[in-house]
Amino acid sequence: MSTQPRLCREIVLEHFGPIVEQVAQVLLTKGRLTLSGIVQFTQMPVRTVREALVVMIQHNICFYAEAREGLRQVCFYSIGQDEILLRLRIGRIIYWSGEWFGKEASTITHLMLLNGRLTLKDLKQWVKDNESSPQQKIVAYEQKFSQLASKRFITAVMPEDSKARIDRKLEAEAIAVNELLLGPSTREKAEIEFKVQQQLDDEDQSRQMIGMKRKVTETMDDDDEVSASKRFALTVEMEVEDDVFFRINYKQFTKYFRNEAVIDQATDIINRGAGQVLRLFLEQSDSFTGGIGKEESQPTSALHVASVLPHDMFTETGLDSREDSVHNERPTAADIVTEYFELLRQSPAKFIKRADNKGHNFFVVDFKSIRLYMMRKLFDKLMKSRFGNSTCRIARILIEKGKLEEKQARAFDIMNAHGLQAVQKMAMLPAKDTREKLALLCTHGICDIQEVPKSADRAPSRTIFLWFVSLDKCYQELLIDLYRSIANVRQRIRHELATRQRLLEKMERKDVSENQDLLSAGDKKAIEELNKKVERLEVSAGRLDEMVMVYRDF
Repeated sequence: MSTQPRLCREIVLEHFGPIVEQVAQVLLTKGRLTLSGIVQFTQMPVRTVREALVVMIQHNICFYAEAREGLRQVCFYSIGQDEILLRLRIGRIIYWSGEWFGKEASTITHLMLLNGRLTLKDLKQWVKDNESSPQQKIVAYEQKFSQLASKRFITAVMPEDSKARIDRKLEAEAIAVNELLLGPSTREKAEIEFKVQQQLDDEDQSRQMIGMKRKVTETMDDDDEVSASKRFALTVEMEVEDDVFFRINYKQFTKYFRNEAVIDQATDIINRGAGQVLRLFLEQSDSFTGGIGKEESQPTSALHVASVLPHDMFTETGLDSREDSVHNERPTAADIVTEYFELLRQSPAKFIKRADNKGHNFFVVDFKSIRLYMMRKLFDKLMKSRFGNSTCRIARILIEKGKLEEKQARAFDIMNAHGLQAVQKMAMLPAKDTREKLALLCTHGICDIQEVPKSADRAPSRTIFLWFVSLDKCYQELLIDLYRSIANVRQRIRHELATRQRLLEKMERKDVSENQDLLSAGDKKAIEELNKKVERLEVSAGRLDEMVMVYRDF
């Protein structure tokens, strides 16, 4: 089994148990199947298979599509690997929802992830059953639920969500092709695919506000000078309908994670002030609600960012203490933001660039450039930790200089590391070491060879062998390695818990959970060691998933 299906299998086993894992394994290995086909491969009762499918559909990791075979209608089931892999971020989603919106929001996301889908009515019932002061808590939970829905962190569940996106795309393309009189040409096929893609994106965008309704409230002005007839103003708020099911919108959380990673990069490369300016830029350009696949944010200007700039933001940076040598005046907020824009534009990551169609003073966040910078930075870091400085330096030379011979690689290596003046003082990298390092890179799939024959017989003695590095291929191989590492970590966690199964069952007993003194000193020490091991493994899995986000989702 390849790395990605193996990781999906580990996630399903951990979250849903062995029965659902067997059904998911069949769908992962065999592809889409009917109910009878799944029963045949799993050797399980029909009722059990049907219940497992319902559980996975409830948690939005399984899809179905109806097709006609002859005179009968057949329902095929398929599993979404991307949706399963997103469940690795459950802990991060629960934590950051609490940091951004409060404890109630963290509880809402936890309940929604636990049940797959949740209505506001069910949430109110849970509050009545579990909170001490339910009447006050219901109002707070209702506000947080509406806030999460308005910010699109949770989205309404529609019947189309049970169909895979590829099935919806194929159905729309088939309808468009049937409307043509003749068979579509290559150009018409491309136009149909583009229109269908835009149609699906528009449908997903429009469905994000389904389940919300307008609520008009009256607010009273406290100013005594205002006449009584003008003290009341109407404000329109959005609230959630009670009977609409909502689910977690993983894409919206991923957008916020991406933007936070971009802000951290700006803070590391420049300073904290640049990160704060970039945060305001992202908020004003509405990129937090934009698509995750966009290469650019919405354009905005320095004046727009300066208008929402807090007055005490740059007191620690020193920029606001400078004085103009000509007019003896301190720089304005617009001047400070403009200088930070230049720093962000000229940084190695090229955080922002000028908007081509909006004028000279408008800028956009270049997500494509930032993504390439983060991918390359992470790749160099992993290369250096795995193969050493010399091997990483050779790979970097091949990336920057293109296809080189072995001798050219050795020459560029010494010139790049020590400069031209150091060539006379230090010996060049030996041919044996260079050949070994290039072979090592080639063995791991990082470096490839391009043969350039000098004659028609293609004799090795009359052939030039050029070494080169394909970054796209390296990134794909690295992503596969990350999947394999995460699967190994999840498997190790499962093994550690299995070895302490009897102790964990003892901890779950009612008398032991109420009185921890019933445990012996050895049991307490074993539980402490187990918690430390699991915590370290979970941290490692979280860091690996952050790398996966850079290479797959950003």
